[in-house]
Amino acid sequence: MQTALRAAKHAVMGKHIRFAGLQGKTLRAYRLSVDRFLTFIKVHRLPLRSQKQLDFAVGEYINALFQEGDSLAQAGHLLSGLKRFCPGLRPSLPTASQYFRNWQKIHRPERAIPISWELLQAMGGLCFTLGFPAVSLMLYVGFLCFLRTSEMLSLQCLHLIPDARTDRLTVIIPFSKTSMGNPQVLVFEDKFVHALAVTVLSARAPRDFLWPSSPGQFRLFWYALLRALGFSATDYSPYGIRRGGATWFFLRTASMDATLQRGRWTCNRTARMYVDQGTLAMAEFFWSTQQHRRVRKWTLKGVSLLKRLRQENKQWGWEFFFFFPCCLKMDKWEVNRTPCAFAS
Repeated sequence: MQTALRAAKHAVMGKHIRFAGLQGKTLRAYRLSVDRFLTFIKVHRLPLRSQKQLDFAVGEYINALFQEGDSLAQAGHLLSGLKRFCPGLRPSLPTASQYFRNWQKIHRPERAIPISWELLQAMGGLCFTLGFPAVSLMLYVGFLCFLRTSEMLSLQCLHLIPDARTDRLTVIIPFSKTSMGNPQVLVFEDKFVHALAVTVLSARAPRDFLWPSSPGQFRLFWYALLRALGFSATDYSPYGIRRGGATWFFLRTASMDATLQRGRWTCNRTARMYVDQGTLAMAEFFWSTQQHRRVRKWTLKGVSLLKRLRQENKQWGWEFFFFFPCCLKMDKWEVNRTPCAFAS
């Protein structure tokens, strides 16, 4: 096992068939989990002379993770890493696999609270007012397409294709967790988001990112948006956009098949879990009067701006935005600007 691990460390991604279909981030997680397991073995002096001893040691390590309150993902990464680096171990870890399945059965993860359509509109209106229409567009697209956070942050202008004759917007997702590295295409129709996309794309280069900074900066910006609307940083997470979009879409269309297709889920049970648990979480999460007031204020302001864009699109056509991109100040990005100053 240790020999296979050393070989995996020195192998180059993309040049060894062992790593075909495995992303670099996943490989690093496997390596880290296996390294932690080997440290555990060394500290507790557990023998690894046979596969039976290995099975016992892995089971003890998984039990230790459970007892210490560590994440289930660490145990999963260890088992997956061992089976990837040493394929012969697949049928040789019955005890460890049983422990992992037992943990899965009783595990109740803390899921992100779904973001409502009203809150999403308020965030979009706040971003637009601050001079960040590209971020506003990213939030709208993420909600309507049920995008994961990493998928939203990877969007470039070239990934959005507005139809010239209708209000249809085509979104190309360059990579996804379940696409095996292949791009995925989603299409939705919204006249106001379409108008916003036309405006943003006309003032930016095709390879510009909608969020041109780091994921860490996006989290800080997200926390500032929440505080500006009267919420704490722990009330909502960016992943709530995907859960909220799926819940809102199902409640609006009453079609599980359509929700399943747009969410790109392969299992109907997963989509049902998103919708059922999401609806319950939204019903149980109450806003204060101040939060309601601020959300309503920025929702109305955002909708008003989008309506104005829509009218300008119809009056002037696309050429207006291509020849006059300075109508919206989108070239200077100041990540350190905070929405909290506009919260009153």
